[in-house]
Amino acid sequence: MLKKIARASALVAGLIGALSIVSCSNTSHAQSGAGIPVIIMGEDSDKRSIPRDSDIFRRVINELKSQMSRYNFYVIDEEMLAVEFGWKMRKRRPKTELIQVVDLANQGTNMAYHSKAFVTFKIVAQQKDMGFAKKAFVRISGEVYDSQARRFISSYEVPKLVFPIQTELIEDVGDRARDIAASLGDALRKQLAFVSRGSATATTGAASGSQSGGMAVTYSFVFRNFATREVMEMTGVMEDEFAGFQRAQPPQGDSAVFRYGYVSTAKANKLYRWLNVLISDMGMSPDRDVKITMRGTTFEVNKMFDSPAPSGGVPKKCKYC
Repeated sequence: MLKKIARASALVAGLIGALSIVSCSNTSHAQSGAGIPVIIMGEDSDKRSIPRDSDIFRRVINELKSQMSRYNFYVIDEEMLAVEFGWKMRKRRPKTELIQVVDLANQGTNMAYHSKAFVTFKIVAQQKDMGFAKKAFVRISGEVYDSQARRFISSYEVPKLVFPIQTELIEDVGDRARDIAASLGDALRKQLAFVSRGSATATTGAASGSQSGGMAVTYSFVFRNFATREVMEMTGVMEDEFAGFQRAQPPQGDSAVFRYGYVSTAKANKLYRWLNVLISDMGMSPDRDVKITMRGTTFEVNKMFDSPAPSGGVPKKCKYC
């Protein structure tokens, strides 16, 4: 009887294990970074924090980049950025300077350095004399941003690390760089999961015509030299037909220059494609009559010539799903 129970238990355990493997294989892509490009930079403007020229900083960020790569995030190296653009690396930089670095990288022509997410982290290490021994306290915190939408996502703080000092603070904290990076990497993976879900669902949402899901991005559209009727027709189709549309911000300008804020979960390349189809449907040639320039989340739509062909309107069937 006991042997039968043992065999049954083993069988159940095997089935559970098999199901777990299947479940993990199905969810591994959703839990991964999905190749999201991320720039990770240390913020050391606080005098209490570990400066970037410290051995602790170097060991932590090297381990962190390796771990985030294992999570399938595409990590953009800050030192590579400095070499590419001829920037000088400085310690004790304010967060505003870090944001400027990310903006300049996203505005560059080398797409390999364009990021979707921007992460800062700060390491504060202190010691306390207990009389008979010394104790180290290490606190790690930071912030996560959507660098393309220029939007704050969340802040995080890793549980404080406490351990006895055996030699000296700097050396002992450095020896725990792998543990610090592991805790930090796990916290970042969970925070960045929202960005990776947003990128994945924005693609599927656009393909299926879904109006929800994914991270909404505010795109800036600038229409130049279009008639009011043409602008109304284009923006109407963009709001009614383009998949992923969330809301529109109050427009500004006139028929010479019309600025339009467009909030959508669709990717920029999808909007570019749909906008060209829309212009063609209106009887204008994207190669002759209209010039579209895309810079990050800004679209400049400049009407060069009046098309001889009258606007035939847009078919009722959705072409933008």
